Formats: sequence, structure tokens, C-alpha cells
Amino acid sequence: MPSPRTLNRIGSWAFIAVGAGHLASQLAAPQSPAHQRIVAAMQAFAIDMPGRTGNLYEYHVGFSVTMGFLLMAYGALALLSGRSQVEERPILILHTLVAATAATLSASFFFAVPLVLTLIALAAYATALLQSRRNAH
Repeated sequence: MPSPRTLNRIGSWAFIAVGAGHLASQLAAPQSPAHQRIVAAMQAFAIDMPGRTGNLYEYHVGFSVTMGFLLMAYGALALLSGRSQVEERPILILHTLVAATAATLSASFFFAVPLVLTLIALAAYATALLQSRRNAH
């Protein structure tokens, strides 16, 4: 069985991979005529927010890029925190809950790649959590 530190690395790199993939797919989206029509319709939909007027497309891209960045940042933070605190149960509980939520959302709204990567993270963190529980007794 892999060590908790190895399991933490696996889960962390899975989050980094899903974030990088998400960011790359957002930035390299194909520009088909159908895509251009959808973008034009989203750009025509103005959204007034305090301090800024934007459009639906700007908010879509902003949320998407932010999500990719934050997934990578969470994975990196988990990777770095694992160097010294990989067996800390509260951290493993948090990682497991975040991964379970991400997997549930991926299953509900996305396709196979983010689902598989978030399930890998969930399995790794949950296994590390179970190992830490056994080691505590």
C-alpha cells in the first residue's frame, strides 16, 4: 500500500492536472462558426455588477479561468502542505471532502476526464485518511 505521503502526492497532482486541463481547454477552445454564434449571443447579454458592467461571455471566461487556476493552486497547496503535515487528520479530512465534492460536481456537470481525475484524488486522499486512522489506534 502506498504511504500517506505518496497518496497525498497522487491526489495533489490529480487536482493540478484537472486544473491545467481545464485552463488549457478554456484558452484553446475551437473557434467554429457555432461557437462564434454562441459567444456573440453571450457578449450581447450585459450584466451590471457593482463597479463593473460586463457581459455573460466575460463572466463565463473569468469563472472558467479562475476555476482552472484555483484547482491547480489547491493541488499545489496540498502538495506543499503534505511535506510536513501529510498525516494530520484534519487536513486529510479537508482534502477528502474537497475531492468528494469535486467528483460529485464533475459527475453532475462535466465529462469523463475531470471525473476520473477527481475520483483519483478522492481515492488517494480517502485511503490516506483511512491509513491515518489506523495509525492513530
